[in-house]
Amino acid sequence: HADGGQVQFGVTNLVVRRSTFDVSTCDGNAALFVAPDQGPSTPGPVLVEGCRLLGGNYALYCVDGNNGQYLIGGITIRDNILGKATYGTHNVNVPIVDWSGNRTLDGRVVTL
Repeated sequence: HADGGQVQFGVTNLVVRRSTFDVSTCDGNAALFVAPDQGPSTPGPVLVEGCRLLGGNYALYCVDGNNGQYLIGGITIRDNILGKATYGTHNVNVPIVDWSGNRTLDGRVVTL
């Protein structure tokens, strides 16, 4: 499967801004996949802002790594467009510092 963008390791100071990740025309898993499966846990921060995330099983997949062993802290997901995906716009199982202004392609507010 494909991911438009993928984080597999713990990160610090990651900014993803005004970008488009579109896996709607392929066998995509997620437009943006954030899961630090390879570790280590890190404090972040991570900012995803003003992006268009389209397609996949979930447009945004933001979860812990290695079945809860690793986490990235300080995650902000703000002012993004989350497009149609197989199972839903997002799958998030980690704390999010700021989730605001996220909308679907037709303008509906996306809540956690």
